[in-house]
Amino acid sequence: MVKTTAKILLVEDNPLDARLIREIMKNSRMLFFELFCVDTLAAAIKKLESNTFDAVLADLSLGDSQGIDTFWKIHNQSPTTPVIVLTGTDDESLALELLQKGAQDYLIKGQLNRNQIERSISYALERHKILDELNKSRESLAATKEKLEEALSNINAEMETARRVQKSFLPQDTFKINGLAINAQYLPTGRVGGDLYDIVPLDDHRTAVLLVDVAGHGVPAALISAMAKLSFSRHIHKGISPQEIFQCVNNELVHYMPPERFVTAILGIIDTQNMEFTYVRAANPPALLCHKETNICDYLATTGTFIGLFPDVQFEQKSEPIRRGDKIVMFTDGLIECTDDQGKQFGKIKLENTVSSISSLNAKEFNLEIINRIKNYTTGLPQSDDVTMVTVEMT
Repeated sequence: MVKTTAKILLVEDNPLDARLIREIMKNSRMLFFELFCVDTLAAAIKKLESNTFDAVLADLSLGDSQGIDTFWKIHNQSPTTPVIVLTGTDDESLALELLQKGAQDYLIKGQLNRNQIERSISYALERHKILDELNKSRESLAATKEKLEEALSNINAEMETARRVQKSFLPQDTFKINGLAINAQYLPTGRVGGDLYDIVPLDDHRTAVLLVDVAGHGVPAALISAMAKLSFSRHIHKGISPQEIFQCVNNELVHYMPPERFVTAILGIIDTQNMEFTYVRAANPPALLCHKETNICDYLATTGTFIGLFPDVQFEQKSEPIRRGDKIVMFTDGLIECTDDQGKQFGKIKLENTVSSISSLNAKEFNLEIINRIKNYTTGLPQSDDVTMVTVEMT
């Protein structure tokens, strides 16, 4: 068996006790001791100043120091060196106090034997090794934590920049244009989301309203929604029909869309001269047309698959007559799919009942009341999807 070498400082002013300990340690079967002996506290402090020891065996009663104070001065000089106390007093309360203050062991000189010293020093060395490894692990974790905090700070800064950029893509949330009062509400699940909306005046009586929703949320969804909006904006200004706009946007995005992503959308053009609403949707929830005279709400459904999945798909276009005072409510699926604490969705029926009960409110009040009811329904629980709604009131 290969012996472990241990460099030990013995602090003992009794020559007989020092000699006994030296003989015991010389004949050790487990450890090879490199022993250094001093007989005063001052000499021990000097040795510890200029040398590194694996452990210290220290008598508490020395010519220049007595009691616990001896341990404290040795421990303070070399806090990381294990200290084993030697004493001629069998005092359990003293032993407990010393162990609580950091001593590794408490040995009574009159009961010393080879096994006891070997075991005490071996345990002290092993505990010191474990503590040293724990301290190194703690330092490593602290360094890792610092790096993670720095990385998180950078990510937060980038996310804030992304939020500001995305916000710049959105028009103002409330305005009047072409005989319309329009309000939009946008609630991303994070700092940025996959929803976007746009309001585009085409001439003095036609206004385009667009909602885009990308599967997922966060930065990837935000980037794709921005790309989709730019594509829609480019084609909306060409003066072509909503159906043709969807086909053009789909044929563009299908080349860039990651396989796990897709876009839902709804686009409507409101003509206040001919009092007509022309619309196309791609897998987005249908818009609600709320008639002022009857307080009845109709879903405006058309067929059309996701944008960006398949080339050359067809989208159905429809038109509906509108009247003064009517409201058109467009929303992403995050609104009806938000859940309460039991996992139950808000749903279409609850939305229809809510819309009918508040139809007399103006567009802004109307939207804010729906958002308020959504928040009450979810009781502040985090949701899995962004919520966007745009309400257009024919004034």
